[in-house]
Amino acid sequence: MERDDVLGESRLTVVADSGMIHLTELGWEHGSVSRQHYSIRDGDPNSGKIDLHWTMRFRRPDADLNVRTETRSVLTSTPTEFHFTAEMEVFEHEEKTYSKTWSKSYNRELN
Repeated sequence: MERDDVLGESRLTVVADSGMIHLTELGWEHGSVSRQHYSIRDGDPNSGKIDLHWTMRFRRPDADLNVRTETRSVLTSTPTEFHFTAEMEVFEHEEKTYSKTWSKSYNRELN
C-alpha cells in the first residue's frame, strides 16, 4: 500500500507468484504470476483504476511443449460509463503465436 499525500492518491499493489509446480506423474509443469495495481485519488471516485497483469506458463519437456500466456486488463470509469480494455498474448517457445485486444464501454445505470 502506498499513499501520495501531494497527489492525494492511494495505491495498492498485490503480486502473487506461484513459482513453477511440477506434476511428477503427468510430466506437466505450470506456474503463474499476477500483478494487481489499484489506485484512486481523494474526492474523485472516477479516478479509480484497476490494472491487472497475469502471466501463466505451461510446460511438458518430454513433449516439447512450452506455452506462456500474458493477459492484461484495465478498468476505469467516467461519470456515465465504465471502460474496460483487455489484451492477451500467447507464446510458444517464446515466439508470439496469437494476440488479441478488446475494448468495451458500459453505460453506468445509476439510481
